[in-house]
Amino acid sequence: MSADNSNSNTRDLDLLAYSLIQQFLRQQNLTAALDALEAEAPHVFAELASNPSLGAHKPLTAVLEEHQLLTFQEHLGQLSLAVKKNDDELFKLGKGRMPVEDGKRVLEGIHYANILTARPATLPSTLFPDAEIVETTVSVLISSSTDQTIKITETDSGRTLGVLDHHKAAALAIDLCPSDPAYLLSGGMDGAHHIVDVRTGVAVQSWKDHGKYVVRAKFSPDGRWFATGSYDRNVHVYRRVEGREEAEPPKYEKVHSVQFRGAVESLCFLPPVNAEDSAGSATSTVTPTTASGPLAIYTLVVGSRDDNCLHYIDMDPSRAYPSTPYNMNANGDDWISFTAMDISPSPSGRHLAVYTDSKAGRIILFRARTSTQARNLWGVVADGFSQPRCCWDTAGRYLFATSDDRQVYVFDVTSGQVVRKLAGHSEIVRSIAWDPAGQRLVSCSFDKTIRTWETADGEVETGIQR
Repeated sequence: MSADNSNSNTRDLDLLAYSLIQQFLRQQNLTAALDALEAEAPHVFAELASNPSLGAHKPLTAVLEEHQLLTFQEHLGQLSLAVKKNDDELFKLGKGRMPVEDGKRVLEGIHYANILTARPATLPSTLFPDAEIVETTVSVLISSSTDQTIKITETDSGRTLGVLDHHKAAALAIDLCPSDPAYLLSGGMDGAHHIVDVRTGVAVQSWKDHGKYVVRAKFSPDGRWFATGSYDRNVHVYRRVEGREEAEPPKYEKVHSVQFRGAVESLCFLPPVNAEDSAGSATSTVTPTTASGPLAIYTLVVGSRDDNCLHYIDMDPSRAYPSTPYNMNANGDDWISFTAMDISPSPSGRHLAVYTDSKAGRIILFRARTSTQARNLWGVVADGFSQPRCCWDTAGRYLFATSDDRQVYVFDVTSGQVVRKLAGHSEIVRSIAWDPAGQRLVSCSFDKTIRTWETADGEVETGIQR
């Protein structure tokens, strides 16, 4: 490197350091210190003012957080052979599905207010007899908005197939019953949650078990359980009552509750543990049986504010729903430096993507049922006020994440790198979801639009999509 280049790089680093300090002092409202610094080095700040691009960087606290983590990881050295073996899956994910440049479609006019969540589904056409759908199934988008409605929209035509207005406030969480898609679970800002018949719009069961917003409502993959999480710090678990007639709607009863340290922000269900996946786990699973055979035990994973752990709760009433905490801190201490704002299980269920509110823009991929950090994904724009979301493609090769810069980031899980940024929304992207039937990504925004992103096979050789 020539002396000129070396001097230029040093100068750039000096300017970056000044810019970081200037931004930090402003954020801390240390005006006297900032005035003194600017008075002592006026030429430096004049140069910064004339080059706005020099100020396009992460906050100082985010840079320090990232440095601290990288230093600790270097101190740990090489992972053990057992851990490497557990995460071999991340190197054998195949091509995956990457959004294509010309595959974006915009749906407008579905809601007249901010859209809070949107999820794709493939439903029996018989649920919508008035629509006269020729095919036996129909691809739909189910969305909720601050206009206090939930709407069911045909994906291809954009026409409205159903409007649900059973909430007295906006619905923040929606999920279809996997065992009977005629029924939808919703949780709202009114502190209530309901199971509603999508054919009639009538709530067949309603609860007011929470004292604040119901921000999460999720069925287990087999539909036997569902869980709700709220800013009142509680998670409630409900189990389906067996023995109903075929024509009757499903009925659920509350069977378990857990109170956490802070507001509940995230939850998801993991598939049952088998012997191979549970090797090395601190949790041993006992499978209950019925007269017809064994029942699969699902595990609920919960993240809350003011807590450095993820909590794994086994759906096993015979053991009083045992809960196991797993520390999210790589060094094992109890310092709370971030919150698990969203949790998304990989398609195999062996890893969890935990989207944090770290100012460094950090998503952690944990080995399920352990504290092992298999990957750290960096680069999204987020902070303590964000409501981020993430999801995986079918192969688990790509992770899609919302970002406060109004884009959707695409991470290659194998390389850990951002390989594409999906632009188009003009306001905050509030939710994203993967459509396994259509092999496409769905996003919704405060710009009152829903967008679908068609995909094609990614590149398997390098893990970098060009």
